[in-house]
Amino acid sequence: MRCCSSIVVLNVENPSLCSAPGLPRVVDEAYRWYRQGKPVVVALTFLTETADTGASKAGAVRLQELLDRCGIPAATLYCAEERHYGEVLEALDSFPVVIVHGLKKKDATTLGAALCSPSFADRAGQTDAAFAHGAFAQINLVSSAGSAEYGDSPTRLRVGLLGLGTVGRGVFQSLSLYPERFEITGIAVRDTGRPERLPLLRKGLLGNDPWRVIESDADVVIELIGGHEPALALISEALRRGKQVVTANKLVIARHGAELIRLAERHRGSLFFAAAVGGAVPMLETVNRTGGAGPIESLKGVLNGTCNFVLDELARGSGFQDAVAKAQTLGFAEADPTLDLDGTDAAHKLTLLARACGAELKLENIDRSGILGFDARRVHSLAAGGKSVRLVAGFSRGTSTSDARELCARVAPEVVDAEHPFARIRGEQNCLIARRADGSEQVLRGKGAGRWPTTVSVMSDVLAISRSDSWFRFNKPAAFAAPGETFQHGGAA
Repeated sequence: MRCCSSIVVLNVENPSLCSAPGLPRVVDEAYRWYRQGKPVVVALTFLTETADTGASKAGAVRLQELLDRCGIPAATLYCAEERHYGEVLEALDSFPVVIVHGLKKKDATTLGAALCSPSFADRAGQTDAAFAHGAFAQINLVSSAGSAEYGDSPTRLRVGLLGLGTVGRGVFQSLSLYPERFEITGIAVRDTGRPERLPLLRKGLLGNDPWRVIESDADVVIELIGGHEPALALISEALRRGKQVVTANKLVIARHGAELIRLAERHRGSLFFAAAVGGAVPMLETVNRTGGAGPIESLKGVLNGTCNFVLDELARGSGFQDAVAKAQTLGFAEADPTLDLDGTDAAHKLTLLARACGAELKLENIDRSGILGFDARRVHSLAAGGKSVRLVAGFSRGTSTSDARELCARVAPEVVDAEHPFARIRGEQNCLIARRADGSEQVLRGKGAGRWPTTVSVMSDVLAISRSDSWFRFNKPAAFAAPGETFQHGGAA
């Protein structure tokens, strides 16, 4: 059972939002609140009594497709009358986002108030639904001249993009949906000669020198080239120049996060890296928030979508090399997938998760083994018996007062039964289980690899900058503090 103080109702009033670019922007808004731990109801409403409800139904189908593409768990329900509200309440207990269609405009407010009413929860048989005892916030997403206005007046930001690969192309497309918020001033790539890149080259936006982007007047730099160098040097220089930097580079953040955040502090810049762990699964935010409610005793997670995809292919009978090649073709694995397959990538993510809940964990102290050279026939045989193999990363704290700060951490393949949460995820999905000292658990799941799951997380940071209401901004190196230092988190929206 999830606990929160309120739900968010996004009232999508105008049918024009049920098409591009409207619905992708609705996805971004839903994800904004999902990563803050708020249950989200997206109400696709029509304006008049005689309006055709087909538009809202079609919008619901398309919105569900987009949320699925981004790896955000969601359910869709028809909800024209109060008798359907109980179904929404029940769905909210299993999904972070619920789409409802068939409502009139005025019903969105009625629905939100009903879901947060204890008396309604009692009538619906959901007496233990924690979110039915709080408040709701309604946000009206309306359209003016074909562009969605979200109730604020953002400053248009100049954005420089490093990398136009799998994720970079997704981020470029998403930035282009917000012409009133962002101006893309420069893009750096290794190869400017690809045919699909020629229009950007002709516009003067594309080049092969990333330092020109860093030295430009860009307010925000998005680093998506990956690897250690030159990414570290580029991020460092951008921060020295006081820029806002958004990255999905878990290798750089895991190894140099503390020094980069201190660098940002000294030069009035900021570093955002929510996309470094979990893709669309808001793992860092949730761990930080969960830890604030009580000490986290242990974390266990399937943190590498590439390995999970490969293991699922082996379970179906594929050979190891064929499974890796398929992951590369679909954009779930790098050209050189060694760091994924040997457990290093999962170990980097584990260090970030540990730091987000106030624990210091060094890469060299993690006992790790990956799935390189794993016996494909054994995986297939276990699958036939109803079991799954997963690459699991986890740590647990010491049990006594004297060793409570010590962590036992490892990354290794594990065999899990069919009913285990790790067995229920498929392909590139990730799953995290955070366990508190009181025995309560928080379980997260969703797509952790691929263009759109990573894109929606990167865009959430970029949009937070434009709103100045960032959720995962580390002005103080909270998640990288030295042992004994007080942990503080940046302000929430």
